[in-house]
Amino acid sequence: MNKLRPPLPDTPQKILGIMLILFATTTLSAQVPADAKTLRVENEFIQIIVNNQNADKGRFSIETTKGDPENPMDDNQPLIFGRPIPWTSYTTISVDGQNIIFGGENKKIQKRSGQRYSFSQVTTQQIVEQSILTTATITGNIQAEQSLQFFRNPSTRVHDTVLITYTLTNTDTIAHTVGLRLMMDTKLGNNDGAPLRMGSLAATSEKEVLKKDLFPFWQAFDNLPSPNIVAQGTLELRDADIVPPDRVILANWGSLVDSPWDYSTQEGRSFIRAGETEKDTALALYWEPITIPPQGTRTIRTLYGLGGLSLSSGSLSLGLTAPAEYALSSRREMLLVGYVSNASEFDSQDTTVTFTLPTGFTVVGGKSRFSLGTLKRGETRQIPLRVIPSKQTQAGSNTLIFSVKSSTLENNEIKRKIDILAPPKTGHTLTLTQARVSPTEVELQVDLTLTNTNKIPVESVIASLKNIGNATLPNYDFTTKEIPLIKPHDSHRINWRLRIPDANFPLRPTVSVTVTTPGHDTETLYATALIPQATADLSVQLSRSDILTHGAPFYLWISGDSRQGKNPGRMEITFDPAALRIIHYSAPEWKNTATMTQENGVVRIVLPPGATPLASVPLGLLHMRAIGTAPSQVTINVPGYSPKTILIPIQKEVHP
Repeated sequence: MNKLRPPLPDTPQKILGIMLILFATTTLSAQVPADAKTLRVENEFIQIIVNNQNADKGRFSIETTKGDPENPMDDNQPLIFGRPIPWTSYTTISVDGQNIIFGGENKKIQKRSGQRYSFSQVTTQQIVEQSILTTATITGNIQAEQSLQFFRNPSTRVHDTVLITYTLTNTDTIAHTVGLRLMMDTKLGNNDGAPLRMGSLAATSEKEVLKKDLFPFWQAFDNLPSPNIVAQGTLELRDADIVPPDRVILANWGSLVDSPWDYSTQEGRSFIRAGETEKDTALALYWEPITIPPQGTRTIRTLYGLGGLSLSSGSLSLGLTAPAEYALSSRREMLLVGYVSNASEFDSQDTTVTFTLPTGFTVVGGKSRFSLGTLKRGETRQIPLRVIPSKQTQAGSNTLIFSVKSSTLENNEIKRKIDILAPPKTGHTLTLTQARVSPTEVELQVDLTLTNTNKIPVESVIASLKNIGNATLPNYDFTTKEIPLIKPHDSHRINWRLRIPDANFPLRPTVSVTVTTPGHDTETLYATALIPQATADLSVQLSRSDILTHGAPFYLWISGDSRQGKNPGRMEITFDPAALRIIHYSAPEWKNTATMTQENGVVRIVLPPGATPLASVPLGLLHMRAIGTAPSQVTINVPGYSPKTILIPIQKEVHP
């Protein structure tokens, strides 16, 4: 279907021209001609093409190069419509209810819809290694980056799929609500109407699927016995921080393209556009608006590329898709989808399909044996099955079998290998350090660092703090914590804050943490710290900054570290009685309840037992008078604090 433009035939000259362009356009942005109409990156399986013109800048398409090595029919075929220059697929970003289309202005979609849309302002677009990055200003304070890069497909274990990432940043000083809709104009080679398949759904007409009903991936192909091309979109892959959209709409392109965000689904409406005669499938993935705080970001990811589908032809043709590998340390369900198609000229009676699973696999959704009854000629059915390995599942190469039996047609079966990966081990480091020390209390920081040195992620690591004695945690904290995921070659740190009241110094606390990794025994780590007696600083301020002369009164304002939080009970002040004289001692709250004794230049002050702790009031005011004629010193000692000495600037009075 031409979508407002004439089709471009795949002539040998055209293909040769494209190959020459691809050869000249390398992965370094500096080597891309400034006037290039598209930016391209490719590998041996697929290629990414992004519109580089002012109009429609940033729109992308995906095509195969050699595609599936075992399927020569999928070479140089489109997965998203857009030859030779992409424009029909676009992404909408909703900011506080305002809908802005990502990328340059698109006059074609405005012309066909008769509406005016808002578009972003593209700021940069470049090839960085094997990815194409496009940045744009959506509104004055919302910035967006579109990143398209090759990704290792979990179903095939090769880089035959594209990771589509949008990073939305709020540069404002206030929060904004931001959502995203990704609309892709899917096309499988020459077929623009292949059913979109998800779970047991094979959509051939308009359909909305909510988040609760979504499956981890969807597939599309035209003909199971001999598919021209198999496409797959991955909606959920926690290892890569890919979370499902809030809803998916499957519809014809004309209906979706005319509605950048608000769309009224009409269940059962044809994939054929109004006024046309051929199907034109598309889908829209919605991540509904959420609040992004000032200087915050929201990242949205999804995958689209080739599908990993094992095939077995016959009167009852079979297909089977499943992850190519699975880590035993994972607690995620694994989705298997079996396809059966009646390729004969007769109906298949008493049709039954069966999944034969490796030892230890447990079914958690669906049935391993399913009766289809009558499968009419030309009919294709798909059967999803959710499974999870148990402790009895052995690491290594395992075989999945999907088979079909019929009373009227020949039986068939298909096998697919799946590698079960042994649980990875992690490295653990536990440290115990003092966070705060007062004369009577200690706060400790317990830090646990977990490092994954493996090529596969580690999931559901549980760490429990043990052996804490009389120490306590804050009310909001927990002794046991779970780390959902540690990515390959990454580290994760968790910590606890412990409080030890009424500490007896020196203190040598010891804590232990148990770490449990799925598939491995629990490991216990220990850490010890030596905490000496606390010594905090006193604050002593002189009431006057000028030079004191004989007979001049002054006072010293004495206070402690407000974090100490306890009455020290006493203080001792040493001075030269020939230079200074004590007048009296006072405290704002204690008034005259403190007792003071003086002997040979040493003043001892005893505070009342019920006095307010230092966290609330200062120690008090020491009122003195200068009686000497030269500078002198005052030294103050308080238990739990370092001694403090202050210079008193006295000089002999000079008469004019």
